Amino acid sequence: QATRHRVPAVAFVNKIDREGAHVNEAVTSLRERLSIEPLLLQLPIFAEAGAPPSTLVDLVGREIVCWGDPAPADLNAGGCRQRGAVRQMVRVPASECALHLGEEINEKVVQARAALVEAVAELDDEGPVSELFLMGDEVPAQLLRENIRALTLAGRAVPTFCG
Repeated sequence: QATRHRVPAVAFVNKIDREGAHVNEAVTSLRERLSIEPLLLQLPIFAEAGAPPSTLVDLVGREIVCWGDPAPADLNAGGCRQRGAVRQMVRVPASECALHLGEEINEKVVQARAALVEAVAELDDEGPVSELFLMGDEVPAQLLRENIRALTLAGRAVPTFCG
């Protein structure tokens, strides 16, 4: 309906902490089933296979958002986190990403951001992001945000978040 009525939309991939959840498969499903162009703006980082994500990476601003452990008061008698338990959120700037994530995961983040920039450049081939992309220059976060906003308002892309 959003497409028919020309209403800008965003997508949210929910429950990525569940076993068998895959963000990339969800994005592919959005593209194929809804015929939209999703732009994945966040990348979940899993500390270990099968565990819920402990970190999200903001691909536009290149910040990492980490959640600390719940306070002891938020744990039930069995030691499990209660629903709705408050967790501390910490933002880390891009300059410290490799330090916090490690080189292997940081490389995945760099590749995911490059894919985002390329997708934005392809959707708006005459925009400023496209020019910088073609010249091989770094695309500033604010310029990327503005271009994503313009594409969203024009109905050409759907910013996609996860959690």
